[in-house]
Formats: sequence, structure tokens, C-alpha cells
Amino acid sequence: MEPVLEKGLEELLETLKTAGQSGKIELSDVQNYIAMLTKKNILSNHKYSIFEGKDGKWRTHVPDATKSDGRRLIKRNTREALEDAIVEAYRKNEKTIDPTLAKLYPLWMEHYKAKTESMNTVKRAVATWNKYYAKDADLISKPIRLMHSTDIETWIHNKIKAEAMDKKKYYNMSMPFRQILDFGYRSGIISYNPFAHAQINKKLLVKKRKPEAKTQVYTEAEEFFLMRLAWEEWKEDNSLGACLALILLFYTGLRIGEVVALKRSDIDGLVAHICRSEVEVSVQIDETTFKQIGHMVIDHPKTSAGFRDVYLTHGGREVVDAALSGVAARGADDSYLFTNGITRVNVDMVTYRLKKYCNILGIPFRSAHKIRKTYVSHLIDGGVNIDAARIQVGHEDERTTLRCYTFNTKTQDETNEQFERALSTLAPNPGILVTANGYR
Repeated sequence: MEPVLEKGLEELLETLKTAGQSGKIELSDVQNYIAMLTKKNILSNHKYSIFEGKDGKWRTHVPDATKSDGRRLIKRNTREALEDAIVEAYRKNEKTIDPTLAKLYPLWMEHYKAKTESMNTVKRAVATWNKYYAKDADLISKPIRLMHSTDIETWIHNKIKAEAMDKKKYYNMSMPFRQILDFGYRSGIISYNPFAHAQINKKLLVKKRKPEAKTQVYTEAEEFFLMRLAWEEWKEDNSLGACLALILLFYTGLRIGEVVALKRSDIDGLVAHICRSEVEVSVQIDETTFKQIGHMVIDHPKTSAGFRDVYLTHGGREVVDAALSGVAARGADDSYLFTNGITRVNVDMVTYRLKKYCNILGIPFRSAHKIRKTYVSHLIDGGVNIDAARIQVGHEDERTTLRCYTFNTKTQDETNEQFERALSTLAPNPGILVTANGYR
């Protein structure tokens, strides 16, 4: 029975790959194919003869452990009805089709690829599978019908403790396990999802400490010199729109993929309409390797909250005006706001300049995403309402904005001075005389 099943799964994988190239994979298609595969697999391995009796009814035997000879006779009016009855009888015994995580993974992956336009998301899923699952033969080769929720709990808990996982790391590690079984259940490949009943002890998860501000944001001094370098390079060659795109990140907190996808038509007075983003285009070379082959702009931002109107401060409007004048002067593709020459600026071009300027200044490189955190930190420091800040940066939940995006952008000396000023009105020790020259 195994060769038939393997062949059928291989056929399904090729079907999914072909459909995935056009982005047209529906769960119903997978379900229909699995139903057909299951029927074909069962009937091809049915060891009892199928025959039509003199009364015109179709008959055969099916396994039945309750009978003395281990089988029972069934009959139906048509061969098609009898075949359905055979399938139903065998379906009650999961051994007729023995899916495993290893067999379901490639099917799920093709389905997963079709659901997302972010190749980085796919890369993370593949890397997670290869790190935690691919080499665990005992786990991925075990028939899912023999997999109990308690087995999953033990496996997960051991991983959590072995790597001292926090909530995010646990979520990423368990994602393939959860989604593969969910895919198998919803597509009809398996009749029971053991993960759905697993009870994970979240108390084992390590409480993640908030990272140090110096690794997450740029200081005000660093911002000043980074933007000055970008302005200076742009003034030397105003065809370098990537310089302006980098500066606008500091003024707006946009995601880097959003800023390079801005079009001239998105600028409306004091606001920029955010409605699209750039994504990486990559191809998978083998089980572990991806090759980036370019970039493309998609007609939506990262999340539904990403559709928004971002207020442009005076500094932001200056950047936009410079970009508009440069595009018009060069006769570049007027659909995009930032171009290098006549070519649309992409994420790599902006990142290259950020790395270049950090190297010139002799400061640690932090990604463009850290500019976004720097921007949010300024908004909160400036007294902007948390909900207004959330909307401005396109977050679904203000808790994300406050917990993950706010950091101290001051140096330690500047922070110490703020402490001194904040407490300067407190009454001094009565036994200490305060003079203009200090304490006495």
C-alpha cells in the first residue's frame, strides 16, 4: 500500500507546486484531491474480489476483527456505491493511509507559500523546520495516528527547557508542528489533530528582558549626523533618491518597504497615504537555500492596520519636496517618489546607505527597523497620545507600540541630567547648606 500512497502524495505535491506558481491554491482543491487519493489508495490495495451477483447487486468482503474469519460481506446496488462502502470501512482504520509529519511537510509548505507574499516568512518557516524537525527522525517518521497530545506536550516542553525559550521563540519553534497538523486535518488527510488537545505549560517560558536601548534605537546625536550625511550626499548628486528615502524614515517611522513603495500620487498635502509595500522575491534552491532574485511592490502594506495616512512634519515635507523636484527634473518614472536615476529605489539601496553612514561615523549599524523604534520613542517622549502614535506607525495594538517600540534615545549623560532636573525641586538635607558653588 505504501508505494501507491507515496506516488499519490508526490502527485499532490506537484499539483500544489503548479498551482502555487499562479497563487491559486484553495483548501477545497486539496481536500478533493486527498479524497480521490484516499479512495484510489484503498481500492488498489483491497485484497478481496469485487463481483456482481445474479441478483444484480455488487459484493465484496472487508476486514472485520469481530468475525471468526476476520472479514464480513457487504453488498450495494451499484459498483460505485460498493466502492464508497469499501472506502468508508477502511477509513475507520487509519492504517490504510499513514501520514507522518515528514510526508505532510512538503504539502503544507506549498500551501503555505501560496498564502503569503513575504519570502522572509517562508524562509523562517523552512529554517525552523530544518533546525527542530528535519533531523528528528523519531518524531517526523512516526505515524500521526499513533501520536498523542501527551507525546507532543513532552516534546514541546523538552524543547522549551533545553533552549530556555521565551514566548516568541516558542511560538516560532512550534509553528510548523501546529500548522502542518492543522493543514492535514482541514484537508482531510488526517481525521484527528493531536496538537489541538495538547496542553502546553506556558509557565516554563522565560520572561524576555527588554533589550538595551543602545541596540534598539539611534541616539539624537547619531540621528543628526546620519541625516546630515544623507543630505550632503544627495546635494552632491540629487539623483540618489535613496538618501532622501533614508531621511524620510527618521521623520515618519515608516517601514522601509513602505517608504520605497511610495508614489507621487500618495502625497496629499500634509499626509502620505500608505497603501503598498515592497517585498523580496526569492527562489528556493534546495531544502535549506534561498536565492534573492529581486524585489516587487505589492498593493497592500504588511498588515490591515498598515493602511493609513501618515502625517508629514515640516522636516518630512522638505524631504518629499526635494524628492518631487528631483524626479521631475530627471524625467524619471513619475509613479514612484524615490528613484536612483530613473530606477525605483529599493530596500537594499536604502540599507546600503545606512550601513555606509554608520561606518563613516564609527557607530554600530542598526537596521532601518530600529529607525522606526527611534521615531516611536520620540513621539512618546514628545507627549503624543499612545493611540495616535499607534495609528501613525500602523500597529494593530497600542501594547505593541508601547512595549516593543519605546526606548530611551538619550545618552547616559543626558539621561543623568534629566534625572537631576526632574528632582531639583526636592528639599535638600536640612543639615546641608546649599550655596551657588554647591553643598557645604
